[in-house]
Amino acid sequence: MPLTLNHIPSPKDAIPYWLRQSADKMLIEQADCSHEGLCQITLNEETLERANLGVNLDDIPVSGGFRGGAGRNVLLAALYDGHRTRRPRDVDFIQVLQAADSDSSHGAYDTLELLAERLSPDDYSHGHGVSVAETPEQYMNRQDFTMNQLLVCREGADQWNLYTTEQAVYDTANNIIRPTLYEFNEDRGYQLSSKLALKALRLLSQMEVDGLSDARICGIDLKDLRNFYRDPACDYFMQLLQLDKALENGYDVAERYLQNLRTFDLQPYNSSSEDVTVEELYEGLLQTVDDFDMSDGARYSLDRGRRTARLTHRIGDYASRHA
Repeated sequence: MPLTLNHIPSPKDAIPYWLRQSADKMLIEQADCSHEGLCQITLNEETLERANLGVNLDDIPVSGGFRGGAGRNVLLAALYDGHRTRRPRDVDFIQVLQAADSDSSHGAYDTLELLAERLSPDDYSHGHGVSVAETPEQYMNRQDFTMNQLLVCREGADQWNLYTTEQAVYDTANNIIRPTLYEFNEDRGYQLSSKLALKALRLLSQMEVDGLSDARICGIDLKDLRNFYRDPACDYFMQLLQLDKALENGYDVAERYLQNLRTFDLQPYNSSSEDVTVEELYEGLLQTVDDFDMSDGARYSLDRGRRTARLTHRIGDYASRHA
């Protein structure tokens, strides 16, 4: 059963020797962990500065905070003393109602909405503005991957807390992409969705391009289609969506994603040929999927990829003529 693959190891099993001290220090000395596995870590100004969020923290109202890539930046800054993270592509905002004053809750949400519109305009235009959670526990139970089981919340004028799970810390430290237990569908025999499979490959591709050579997917065998209640190769909308998101992060990420699709036999249209390019696959999927809006980031990456290909071709021609 897939559930057995999602075993939660101990810190000493999961974390390499050179990472154990900082992760253990974070979990044991800094964190207040409940028996359910939720950890609360008090953050200082220096850690938040090294997270390099690109946001004026004074603009964040009480009960507001960050999730997603911005939240992972904070976790990485807390894990590694002195480490300054790379600025996230965009910032995902969240409001935790448990931390809000009843009189100022709506005002805080409106402030976060304005920040989301200004700092993450593409996501905001597609209806992904500010997430809302009653409690950190509720938020953790909604997440698809353990690496997303974290959020940062401002709970006072000078009080910032990071909420995460022990598994999220271990997997983030080890560059592991692991589905959460909540993603195994009990009504479908504990199978996973095609969305999760393709998103895992996209995240893996991004991490590999970022130089994390030990990045890997755990907790599920992507090559065994019995683990999914729909063949990911035939989910053309999700194929297009994940390719679009890969292109948003760069043409090189999309190329790596296409390579990983081939490696795991999840490419659509049986397009296993190495000659199929990112552009060709994207255009083919666009013709199959109705009413899909290409993101600005994908359009930019495709245009840049075409320019690079033309330049490489011209350089090759020049080299041939002068050989």
